[in-house]
Amino acid sequence: MSRSLNYTVQRVLEKLNLDPVNSINDTEDSMLVAREAESTFFDLLSRGTWPFQETLIKVDSVSDTANPTALKLSEEIDSISSVRYDVTTSADEDQVYRTISYMEPEDFLEMVYSRNTSNDNVMVADVFGTDIFVYNDQMPNYYTTFDNEYLILDSYDASESSTLLGSKTVCKGVTIPTWTESDDFIIPVDKKFYPLYLSALTSACSVMLLNVQNIEEERRQSRAISRLRREAYRTETESFPKFRFGRKGNGLS
Repeated sequence: MSRSLNYTVQRVLEKLNLDPVNSINDTEDSMLVAREAESTFFDLLSRGTWPFQETLIKVDSVSDTANPTALKLSEEIDSISSVRYDVTTSADEDQVYRTISYMEPEDFLEMVYSRNTSNDNVMVADVFGTDIFVYNDQMPNYYTTFDNEYLILDSYDASESSTLLGSKTVCKGVTIPTWTESDDFIIPVDKKFYPLYLSALTSACSVMLLNVQNIEEERRQSRAISRLRREAYRTETESFPKFRFGRKGNGLS
C-alpha cells in the first residue's frame, strides 16, 4: 500500500475536522501538515531500525593501489548489518562469497599491527595518511571503519586484483530515505508501518494546529509500536546492526 503525501495530508485534515484540500499547497493548514509530515517521519525513524529500512547497499571502489583494501559507502547509509565479499579465485569452479566479520577499530589495529612487515605478504598500506599492515596474498576476513565513510578490510589478493572492488562486495543495512514535499511524493514506508505513521502525524498536528492532545491517536501509536516490535523480533535474527553511523539511536521509545 503506497500512500502519497497529498493523501496523507488529506487524511490528517479529515481526522482533525479541518477544511478539505485537493493539494498540500491549498491552505495554510495543509502546508503546515505537509511540513510536519517530514518531521514526524524522521522522528519515527530515529526511534529504531524498522524492517522495511533494510536493503542491499551499494559499495564503491576506491581503486587506490596505495590503499588497496578500502571501500567507500554512500552518504545515505545509516548502518551496516553485514558485509560479504566475492572471494572466488581462478582455482574455484563456483562463485564463492565470504562473510566479512566486523572488528572494533582498536581490535582491528591490534590485529594488523601484529603482522611482520618484513614478510613479503605484508604490505604497508597508506590509509589516508596512516600506515596499516595488510596481507596482499589472501582474500579479506575482517573489516572496520574509522570514519563511518570508508570500510577498511584486513587483506586482499594481489594476484586476483590490485585493489578490493565494490562490484564484488555485498552489504546489507539501513539507508536514510529522501523526502520531497510534493503532492505525489510516496511516503517511503510499508503498509504495516503506515497506520503508526498516520497516527503519529495526526497526534502531532492536533497539538500544533488545535492545541489539543489527541489521546486516541497516541494510544494507536503505542499499540502499533508494540506490535511492530514483536514482529521485528520474530523475523530478525539480529536485532541491531554491526555498527551504526551515529545519526540515530538504537531502540524504540
